[in-house]
Amino acid sequence: MPAFNWINPRKKIFYGWWIVSTGFVAQAMMNGLFFTGFSFFFEPMRLHFGWSRTLMSGAYLFSRVESGLFGPVEGFLIQRYGAKRVMIISFVVFALGFISLSKVYSPLTFYIAFFVLSGGASTAGFNPVMVTLNNWFRKKRARAISTTMLGMSVGSIAFSPLLAKSIENVGWEMTALGAGFFVALVGIPISLVMRDNPEPYGYLPDGQHKNYSAQTQNGETPTSGESNSQNNEHVEYDFTLKEALKTRAFWMLAAGHAVGLMVVSTISLFLVPYTQDELGYSLSKAASLLMIMTVVSMKGQIWAGFLANIFPKHLLATFCLVGHASALFLLGIADSYTGVVAAVVVQGVAWGVRSPLTTVLRGDYFGRKYFAAITGISSIVLMIGLIVGPILTAFLTDNYGYQSAFIIMGFCALPGVVLFAALRNPQPKSYKPTD
Repeated sequence: MPAFNWINPRKKIFYGWWIVSTGFVAQAMMNGLFFTGFSFFFEPMRLHFGWSRTLMSGAYLFSRVESGLFGPVEGFLIQRYGAKRVMIISFVVFALGFISLSKVYSPLTFYIAFFVLSGGASTAGFNPVMVTLNNWFRKKRARAISTTMLGMSVGSIAFSPLLAKSIENVGWEMTALGAGFFVALVGIPISLVMRDNPEPYGYLPDGQHKNYSAQTQNGETPTSGESNSQNNEHVEYDFTLKEALKTRAFWMLAAGHAVGLMVVSTISLFLVPYTQDELGYSLSKAASLLMIMTVVSMKGQIWAGFLANIFPKHLLATFCLVGHASALFLLGIADSYTGVVAAVVVQGVAWGVRSPLTTVLRGDYFGRKYFAAITGISSIVLMIGLIVGPILTAFLTDNYGYQSAFIIMGFCALPGVVLFAALRNPQPKSYKPTD
């Protein structure tokens, strides 16, 4: 059946919200099974093979480099072939990564399996979804993206106990194998929901109707690189990649985003070791802090969609960077459970609100048509924050202790405040900026 017969603009539910639902599930799987979930495999695998923590942590570092360098290629593939095809292939790779993980027997096979797993998870759950949402929403872009990103927190809460229980009962090998089949059985079907642009189906962004006439009679969807509007109403200018790279806004937004990710990677990686080694907390008590941060982050993601329609988005992001820096300062002076809870609550709010805002700002500033390529290039800058945070914090911790390290990292986060505060929308005045 041609696609335009069932994606009907006369239906009460705007099809863009089905894409939001798909993205929600994809992000839940990406974060719950890999970014958060892999921590459950770490210690059982280390004990099984007798490997060092350094050897296993190295895989994470190299995977961040892999993700950053692959970003431009991923952006090109989405631009050229469309989000749906990229997501289908990525979920296949994601599944094969877990299946390969269940069969590792040496450091080399572990690194290969981890790279496959990391590449599939990163590509399946984020950029294709964000590119598609950027096309289907404009005024409601913040609400759509923040709702989708809520899937990350839900996935972490939903999959964590399942993975822990499964590894405890059947072992990490069978759990990894089962996760691989689950990813394939769920991920591939939900990818089929994706559609690159709303115009071929009689919609404009946000569900506004235009004259309902199918633009492709064979039911095929134009790729993201094709023209995103067939009417005369131009509401935002589509920057080419070359034009975007010439703007200060591109580099300031990417650098500010990288600073935010530097804080996120630092706190996520060192919170539990700090509270165990420095404050003497049990593993369960330390883990409760991560749960508090996740729950607060969920609320922040919900608030982001509403706050972005009230306040300038770049100023909201500015306050979030103040929150990131403050969380590090609070950790640096905390000497009680209450003090650490205060830090993780501040971090959770800042993380939850900022996460969707950076993606929304990128869409508002640079438009729809070349968003995939622009986002792909941005990932190279973001990679720096993800790598620098853990490495610099580890160095500072070894030489000066956890608390001094957190305070120094807090000062390192302050330039992000300035970058977001100074952001200005590069959209030409003849268009209608959304921020």
